[in-house]
Amino acid sequence: MAANKKQIKLNPNITKAVKLSAPKQADRLQIFNFTLYKSYFFANLKVCLIMGLFIWALTVLAPVISKNAFSALGVSLPINATYYIEFSIINQMIITTILYICFIVFATNNILCAQVDRGSMAYTLSAPIKRTTVTNTAILYLASILFVMFTIQMFLHLIFNGNYSLFGQVLAVYLLNYLYFLSLAAICFLFSCYFNLSKYYFACALGICFYFFMTYFVHYVTNSLYAAGENPFEFLKYISLQSLIGNGIFGYILGVQPGPGGSGVDFVSSDQWVVICAYIVLILVPIGGFIGGSFLFKNKDLPL
Repeated sequence: MAANKKQIKLNPNITKAVKLSAPKQADRLQIFNFTLYKSYFFANLKVCLIMGLFIWALTVLAPVISKNAFSALGVSLPINATYYIEFSIINQMIITTILYICFIVFATNNILCAQVDRGSMAYTLSAPIKRTTVTNTAILYLASILFVMFTIQMFLHLIFNGNYSLFGQVLAVYLLNYLYFLSLAAICFLFSCYFNLSKYYFACALGICFYFFMTYFVHYVTNSLYAAGENPFEFLKYISLQSLIGNGIFGYILGVQPGPGGSGVDFVSSDQWVVICAYIVLILVPIGGFIGGSFLFKNKDLPL
């Protein structure tokens, strides 16, 4: 015992070195890593800006298009109908949805699956960072960057429309759109956590996102070609998640009933429970996707 005490006394640098090399308890319990968040931000910044600028430009064009069209026709519509038509223009601009899908798919790949594929994830986890910290930071990045993009889009729409009397309803519509694309991000996150190779991730992530988009688009196009109730592709609106942000949904939020022809995915838009269910589903899907993805990433074997 005396010898041990003497050894510790004569070599105080040993215990000091051990303390310095061991990870801090705070690091072990860390649920979010700001350095990791910054790396995600800058890794996707160029793609985010390019996609965002196109989306925001199209959003600015929607009020301009509607106002010029009404002026040329000499038509004056209530503000809620004007907003409805502008949302229809934005939603039916295929490029808007495709840009959001592309950003989500590529960003989600960059922050997780691509790092595993390249082998850099093993280096990241060699630092005192837990896997749950990695997934929590990735989730926060996806949720926050989409939130910023939709917030900018909403305020640009309000500014160029020039009327703020329906701010609450416009906010509700953009919140619904945000939840839909957050749901897509959660599904892509699940695939990114499961796969170790980017090629498999892209096959599944792009496949499911464009499945939702194409089923919505086919129903929307065919709905304008057939009389009400005669569309043979009517069933498509029930198997597409994008149906939850169709014209019928935000038409009800804005107090406008879509016409029977060409109204897109028109659920029984006069029923408030349809809108409530849309919000509930689009809240549960991201929660399930993010929790499931985190569980898969925490328990899978990573290649070195």
